[in-house]
Amino acid sequence: MAKNDVDARTNAKNSREWVEQQLLEQHANGDSTGVSASTVASKFGRSEIKVKKDFTDGQYDGKPIILRSNTFFYDVSQLTTIGQRRWQDRYAKRCIGEAGARLIVGPTDWDPEKATGKLEIGHLSSKVVPGVTLSDGLRHRLESHFQRAHRLAILDSGTTTDAIAEDLVAYETPDPDRRLNFLRILTNGKTVAGTLDVERCKHEIILLGGALRRSTAAVVGLLAARCLESWLAQSSDSRIADIAIVGTTAVNQSFDMFSDSENESEMKSRLLSSARIRCVCASSKKLMRRAGGHWAFCKFDSRMVDVVITDDGILESVANQEMEKGRKAFLRLAKELGVFVLVGSKNDSE
Repeated sequence: MAKNDVDARTNAKNSREWVEQQLLEQHANGDSTGVSASTVASKFGRSEIKVKKDFTDGQYDGKPIILRSNTFFYDVSQLTTIGQRRWQDRYAKRCIGEAGARLIVGPTDWDPEKATGKLEIGHLSSKVVPGVTLSDGLRHRLESHFQRAHRLAILDSGTTTDAIAEDLVAYETPDPDRRLNFLRILTNGKTVAGTLDVERCKHEIILLGGALRRSTAAVVGLLAARCLESWLAQSSDSRIADIAIVGTTAVNQSFDMFSDSENESEMKSRLLSSARIRCVCASSKKLMRRAGGHWAFCKFDSRMVDVVITDDGILESVANQEMEKGRKAFLRLAKELGVFVLVGSKNDSE
């Protein structure tokens, strides 16, 4: 292929990625202005016809982007619930994905054999929440988890846990640096299982059977509960999994966690209670909004949840007064209740 053709294709790809990024930022800020084809053409030195042809040729297929009156707009109305959520808070999901995956596979810079082998927050994240500490009980369980050669982790259905699954794909086993020989993932998420089910990923996938809730790709209901119970019956310890990470649709004013489905809420509670280390993941915006919900699955209390995994936006002040009030209240209550806050950041990429 001629160099000019390669350069043209690269430029076209860059222009599409730029359009997508601009629309995502607008959507996050409640802006529906859109991006005109003329703006894209001018920025990347392409003709308006070629910029619009990207859309008609299907280059934006599968993405919530439409072309109307020579302007690109962000539109999620035609997507399923899980399709819409996949495009929300994407930066937060990437941060949480990396932090959650590392919490499962373990750090490489912690050595339990050394005299100073005590696990510290810095082994888990470069971002430290002021005043929030690792309790002795949680530290002991994490240290025990990171020394298990064979581990069983639970990921529930959802786009944030799917981001964790994406990052898990990159970790190979056996990995002597992490003292990890083999990893099994139990999930009730069809998309989570699909993300892990690629040739380069050698982790074992355990997909619960049951009724599929198509809008969120979650396996729920009586059969799913019975499948989980059969796994629990294999051990005298009801907490058969080393770690569970579940997502939340929303939190209320007290930061109790909610789902938008009664069946999913019940399954989330079951999955959490099946693990020795119980984690809930949520974007910082979700924690700050405190939108509430109908079906609670976990109270914000160290007796029910050990770790909340979120993104580094929780450490930054925001202009919206209600959200800033929520941000401060969450950090204050986490400290008071002894719930550890694990902050994911793109700076922590390995």
